[in-house]
Amino acid sequence: DEQEELKVRIAEYNEILSSREKAMSIIRAELEEIRSKYSDDRRTEIQAISGEVDIEDLIPEEECIYTLTTMGYIKRQTVDTFRVQRRGGRGVSGMTRREDDIAETMFTASSHSELMFYTSRGRAFTLKGWQIGESSRTSKGTNIVNLLPLEPDERVTTMIPISKDDEKHYVCMLTRRGIIKRLDLNDLKSSRIRRSGIRVINLREDDELLFVRHTTGSGDLFIATRDGRGLRFNESQLRDSSRIAMGNIAIRFKNDDECVGMEPVSDDTMILTVTETGYGRRTRAGEFSLQSRGGIGKLNYYTEKHGRVAAIKAVQPGEDIILISESGIIIRIPSDSISEFSRTAKGVKVMNLGQGDKVVNVTTLDSADEEPGDEPPESEE
Repeated sequence: DEQEELKVRIAEYNEILSSREKAMSIIRAELEEIRSKYSDDRRTEIQAISGEVDIEDLIPEEECIYTLTTMGYIKRQTVDTFRVQRRGGRGVSGMTRREDDIAETMFTASSHSELMFYTSRGRAFTLKGWQIGESSRTSKGTNIVNLLPLEPDERVTTMIPISKDDEKHYVCMLTRRGIIKRLDLNDLKSSRIRRSGIRVINLREDDELLFVRHTTGSGDLFIATRDGRGLRFNESQLRDSSRIAMGNIAIRFKNDDECVGMEPVSDDTMILTVTETGYGRRTRAGEFSLQSRGGIGKLNYYTEKHGRVAAIKAVQPGEDIILISESGIIIRIPSDSISEFSRTAKGVKVMNLGQGDKVVNVTTLDSADEEPGDEPPESEE
């Protein structure tokens, strides 16, 4: 039966191929069917325009999460990639990475935002957000050396988005060894940052640029160290410097300490302190009285009892926070779920860690709806 059916089809195909009239009849019938099914007015407007089309106009504008690892892998993801969880959870895997790589920098910005990159060698670069390829949640991303001309011993330590309507006109830079410097952001923009970047600070051989914040020029700055010290001083104590200047002492250390964060604050600003062991607490900046730049600061955390400080962050009511562990685990929780304590309290468990793992960084996101789950664990002081 199959053979007979095949013979009939072969005869029909040969007839079509040998007769132009029959072939055109079939084509006409198919086109009429398409016309009746899809016929409507043209939707694409064809115009004669002059000038070039900017590729940025073709890129959809959306809020994205930008992530950078210590080994220089950068990626862009949409903010809905990570769902909200209860504090104390285990989180989800944020990327595929090498064992010795750590996700250390993360923030949210528009795909059309201009991003500034500051390197450990004191240079600055700029890229548009859409120039960083969008990746999946578990992808390791693109190595930053494919986007920026970095030297072999140079790495990007800070990424900052620049908003067009931002009222912050100054750039405050802090090094690992506690040296601080302020630049006028308008002067930096007018420098026409080339693809090869520009130098923004001179560094000693044993130092590197780690933290950069855009400020208004008249507020307070809070600096924290890994061994639990904190110093708050007014930015007016800093004078504007040239791009080639070295800067001034921000905080003095006891023993072999180093800076782990710098945030612009006011009395009511909530400072989130998270330890490497997964504990965290919110403390009002008002608990740290204003001091002079160059001091040793005040006690921020009992690190000998509860572990060294991993990072600090200024958080707003209703924000979510993302914690990143050394093994690449990421958890997103509401910042309001972390209780407010005094500046010397232990706080609560914000992230359960596997054996040998530790928290390495914290970032903030706009709030999202929380998914149902277990009740959070009780607070610990």
